[in-house]
Formats: sequence, C-alpha cells, structure tokens
Amino acid sequence: DHVFNFTSWVLTGEIINRCVLIDEDGVPCSVYETSYSRESSVLLKKNETLNILDGEIHRYSAGKRYSLRAGQLHETRSIGNSVAVTVLITHDVSTKSPLVIGSLSGMEKHEYHRKLISRHELDKIIKNI
Repeated sequence: DHVFNFTSWVLTGEIINRCVLIDEDGVPCSVYETSYSRESSVLLKKNETLNILDGEIHRYSAGKRYSLRAGQLHETRSIGNSVAVTVLITHDVSTKSPLVIGSLSGMEKHEYHRKLISRHELDKIIKNI
C-alpha cells in the first residue's frame, strides 16, 4: 500500500491494476518492512506472513487516469512485455510505514532507486518508446 493518495496518468502503453484484499483464506505472502534513504526505498523481509485474495482488476491505456487511496494494497504491471510510462501526483495522508507484500520465496532485500526528472527528460523517454 502507500502512505499517500494518488492519481496516476498512463502516458504510453497499457497497465493492469489489481487490488488485493487481506483474507485468512487467501494465498500466504511475505511481509516487507520499508525504509527510505534519500532517493532509495529499501524493503527488508520480516518474519511475518499475510494471506491475500485478488480484488478488483482494471486495465488502463495511454490517456487514461486512475486514483487510489492510501492503504489500498495493489499491484500495477504493464501488459505483456511492453513498456508503460505513468506519472503520479501524490498527497501524503499517513505517517505509518507502507505495507509491502511479496512471494514467500522472495529475496530478503529489495532496493529501488528513484529520481525526479525534468519535463525535458520525460519527453525524451516518451519519444524513445
């Protein structure tokens, strides 16, 4: 989940957004603790599991937008092997750490690097897709 509400616009490609529900009858997943360091998010696997079920699934193509509220577990993926580019506007509403889940066989640590880009850089990325 996220600590913020967001609206996302699909600039190019197509995505599927799958909401996830916590349910004791669901599939067991690992829980990750999230920390932030400058331009990185670090996920460390905890000795904890949650069971999840699929919720609503929505497909969005270039030119479409969608919104999710803070706390909503979800997974967003591009369709097939194609590239999708989205832009998010966020509004922080929570100070708690986000809940991140993954496969029971997932790695012990994941690290994701972020970078704020300029409009010129964004235009260049879109042009090259």
